[in-house]
Amino acid sequence: MGGRGLLAACAGVIVVLLGLAWWLGEGGGAVVSDPADRSSRGDQPVQLHPEPSGAPERTVHEVEALVGYGRVAKDTTGTIDATPIDLDAPPVGSLLVRARFEDGRPAEGVVIRAMTQSPGRSVDYAMRTERTDHQGEARFDALRCGDVGAYGDRGGAVTGRIEPGEQAELELVIPAGRLVRGQVVDLQGDPVEGADIWLSAAANHTEGAVVTQADRSGYFAIEAVGSWHQVGAIRPPDSPSALHRLDDDADADALITLTLGPAGAELRGRVVDAQGAPVSDARVVVGWENGFRAPPGARGERTPAVTGFSAADGRFAFQALPIGTTSVLCRATGYAAATRSVHLSATAPAEVELSLPPGCEVHGVVTDEQGRPMAGASVMWGDWASHLGRDGVTDAFGRYLLDGLAAGQSSVAVEHHECRAVVTAEVQLTPERPTPCDLVLQRGASLAGKVWDAMRDEPVPDWLVVAHNTDEDESRGHSDMTDVEGGFVLPGLGAGPFHLRVYDPQGARLQPVVERRDVALGDGPIKLLVTTRGQESGAFSACLLDAQGQSPTSGRLLLKRTDGAPWKIELSLGDDGCATIDELMPGEYSLRAIVPGTGGLAPVPLQIAPGRTTDLGVLRLLAGGRVRVEIAAAPDVPLDKLALFIEAADGARAHIPRDGLKALSPPVAAGPGTLTLSGKGVAITLVPVLIEQGGVAFAQVEVRAGVGQRIDLRWSGGEQLRHQYSWTLKALGGQVVSQWLAQVVFGGTARHVVSLAPGSYELKVWSGDGAERNVPFTVVDLVKPETLVIDMD
Repeated sequence: MGGRGLLAACAGVIVVLLGLAWWLGEGGGAVVSDPADRSSRGDQPVQLHPEPSGAPERTVHEVEALVGYGRVAKDTTGTIDATPIDLDAPPVGSLLVRARFEDGRPAEGVVIRAMTQSPGRSVDYAMRTERTDHQGEARFDALRCGDVGAYGDRGGAVTGRIEPGEQAELELVIPAGRLVRGQVVDLQGDPVEGADIWLSAAANHTEGAVVTQADRSGYFAIEAVGSWHQVGAIRPPDSPSALHRLDDDADADALITLTLGPAGAELRGRVVDAQGAPVSDARVVVGWENGFRAPPGARGERTPAVTGFSAADGRFAFQALPIGTTSVLCRATGYAAATRSVHLSATAPAEVELSLPPGCEVHGVVTDEQGRPMAGASVMWGDWASHLGRDGVTDAFGRYLLDGLAAGQSSVAVEHHECRAVVTAEVQLTPERPTPCDLVLQRGASLAGKVWDAMRDEPVPDWLVVAHNTDEDESRGHSDMTDVEGGFVLPGLGAGPFHLRVYDPQGARLQPVVERRDVALGDGPIKLLVTTRGQESGAFSACLLDAQGQSPTSGRLLLKRTDGAPWKIELSLGDDGCATIDELMPGEYSLRAIVPGTGGLAPVPLQIAPGRTTDLGVLRLLAGGRVRVEIAAAPDVPLDKLALFIEAADGARAHIPRDGLKALSPPVAAGPGTLTLSGKGVAITLVPVLIEQGGVAFAQVEVRAGVGQRIDLRWSGGEQLRHQYSWTLKALGGQVVSQWLAQVVFGGTARHVVSLAPGSYELKVWSGDGAERNVPFTVVDLVKPETLVIDMD
């Protein structure tokens, strides 16, 4: 696989991850009341377009696409007219997605998700889903107009735009991937016929879809599954199986087993408004934790969330739910979201009533300090990273509208890539009338220039230029990719001076700094000369064979500089077990390989020369070594959720399948390694092991019951800010128990829950600015510990 192919793959993953945000409102993030109920908003003017005579009744999707009460500028550079107007009703269109596999076959039976974003309105985070027909086509009606993304259930993404009253057509290619084969069984090991097979979204186990069903012998198959997916089985009345992480499989061709849980719990409920009247068509989601899209600390062993809708009498019911305490969230058109915590038991159905408060709206115009509308500004209300917050993007006139908000005192924040700071305003929301809130941003200074190849005397396109103030951390910099003329513009900067860095992104995820320069705003146009392209670069290729002489179909090569440059390159292996990279900077490297089920490669020294291709030919992978594990545990220690992993000397991490109290790891690289045992109700345990080439090491591990210690890291200065942190948790004897590196949180609090054995511990936390905090604490057996709160300011 060439370097550019690797970048394309990475870009595809990023597109998918950006598209996997999710919201509770069915069909529209802008949740508004029915047009007939607009009079309930007091004396606020109503300017909805009249319905044509004899027009059919709107569908739920069309009603939720209506948005009212914005503001409009007389022109894009003039003053703002405060007269409330309607923002085009109904702004809907349709979408046709034609999906095919990489070999050209129509992708029949694939679940396609579509998500739209309409400038000026709350972002539509509701994923509309349709399954492709025998021609590989999926149709979506009444989608809100604006930018749209379509995403395949197992991989692939494409973007486009929906115009009012028109049908957009998109071509979606499902990339080649793994053929996942498995069997569904019950607790007695007997095959289960007809179970639904649920596949998660990429890198997000909290979202997914049913993609196929098991046959009469419990077998199933899913083709073309990409990386970072998890799979589970659902078949009432049993509770769903735990999720199986496909990337942990040592053998991608092996048959996986999904074991359904015991008889599940039943949940019944009713959705009502503030007066106790039933609310129909409310979306109810069971299984989300604290309303977050990606629950903090979630490892993926849990079962997926389930979704349903309330009936005409407001009632809903779920069966075969996992036993335990979980969260129930609800949203309906015209209301704010509601959430409740419920305990589910197999002995009796749980009952819950969800009372939805009336929804509030906030609207306004975002301008700069000169009164010019700011298009494309991000407007956020509440904790926008959770289901209880809302966010949107301003339209061409700087207008925005956020709805479905909770009443009371809260804040609205706005940011724009051309402006340096986030601006926050306090608002008092009431359901009686929309709340106006205009926001003013301060435009920052801009740096502009070109990146020029001094050797070829030509512009350098598609390179990355980053600038940050000299008193700021590098992670807070502004960046831009050079255009075909080598030009770049970096807006939203402060007064300077700045550190300016240029990166060569060709052929690797991480690249060295080609040029670094300190500049100030008064320096005028900047011309950066680079000399590391063309004949100055080298190339590299290699192929791998395992101990049986077979070419591995998965794995990666790691190239690391050994001459002091602090960077490395990762290359994915192709289907032929080979990898190639071009335009590689000359220098000394060390080559390693991480291939599941093998011992990888011993470090191979490598010299890259300018203008030459270094071909290492065929390299033989080592057989590696294994670890045999025996587990000892008291009768009260829950082992059903126990997970074992081995981290080898080369950094590879592999799941260890368990057979009762015994386990045997797949082959991993020889050298010092670490066994990790974790699970619900089990104390995290780390055990050092020494793995010998071709041998089987032995480890005996005592599993202890764990006490859940909650740890909150808190920052001040706004709920919409981005914070970075890392931590290391050690036991009294110095053994590392838990480690989180280079974490990012949006909001004022990062929450973690760590299952620990009784004893004394020390938590060391580093913030993004490098400040270090050491916090000792003690966990006492059978005593629920208080939350450990750490002030990060």
